[in-house]
Amino acid sequence: MTFEGITSRGESVDLGEPSSLRLDRDCDAPADSLQASFLRSTTAVITRLRVWQEDTLIFDGLVDESESTAGENGFEQTFSARSRAALLLDNEARPQRYSRVSFPILFARHAAPLGFTQYEAPQRSFVGSFSVQKGESEWTVLENFCQQFLHTGVMMRPDGSLYAGAEPAHFWQFGDGGIAVASVSVKYKLCDLISEAQVQKMDNGSYTCAVWSKIAQALGIRRTRFFQFSQLAYRHAQDAVEEGEKNWISVTLEIPGRVDALPGDSAAFFSDNWGTFERLRVTRVVFTLENGVPWSRVVLRQEGGTENVDG
Repeated sequence: MTFEGITSRGESVDLGEPSSLRLDRDCDAPADSLQASFLRSTTAVITRLRVWQEDTLIFDGLVDESESTAGENGFEQTFSARSRAALLLDNEARPQRYSRVSFPILFARHAAPLGFTQYEAPQRSFVGSFSVQKGESEWTVLENFCQQFLHTGVMMRPDGSLYAGAEPAHFWQFGDGGIAVASVSVKYKLCDLISEAQVQKMDNGSYTCAVWSKIAQALGIRRTRFFQFSQLAYRHAQDAVEEGEKNWISVTLEIPGRVDALPGDSAAFFSDNWGTFERLRVTRVVFTLENGVPWSRVVLRQEGGTENVDG
């Protein structure tokens, strides 16, 4: 890997090999984080870090903190950085209201001015009120639109491109017949599962089942939630059930070397001892490098089994 620092003047600095490194990608955190230490020091103020794997850019981010120290072992320079999604998180959006909205429109007004140029998302326009509230970040604007109109999230790739509503780019097979795994941990979180969500009817005020969980019912779990009538009541009910299913089972894999998987990729894990886990999503990838030894931790979650009820 090649580590490049960019100074406030735009000059490129070869940082050499790090003495320690931690790169954390998490689907629950819009910006990837990087902590890296180098046995060197420079008087130049480095404001941006890039990490390359041969010709592939695997991290491009802004330096949040840097520290240089000197001791018996010489100079050491440490950086804490976040990927370019930090630009969208750290900038507040101008409050406004849209009567017709689409991802291209929002990208042009909320992301492009900060230097973003690429995205992959549906082009469709939607008629209806969409408000940007005071205090919301540029990232929140894009995320709210995707959740409200596209019923999905928004993510950023390592090259700085945004995508929403797209199918996973890669499939990964771990364990038997796939990437070798050093250790496995499987966690079941049953307390978050909701068996059904009921929504109040507008005409008579009664409640009826709108969404139910195949997973919860198969496990014999009974946990009901009620939602008062509103234009978004059905969506809130569906979100509540899906949120419980999203975390109900997780598989954590410890793997020698570096794994190129990204949050949002699909995956499966096969093992004679553990059995078969399919329909998984990569939710977190942590890559560390200590004393020249690369190691990856990959966290997988199983996709849910939400069922919508018509009428």
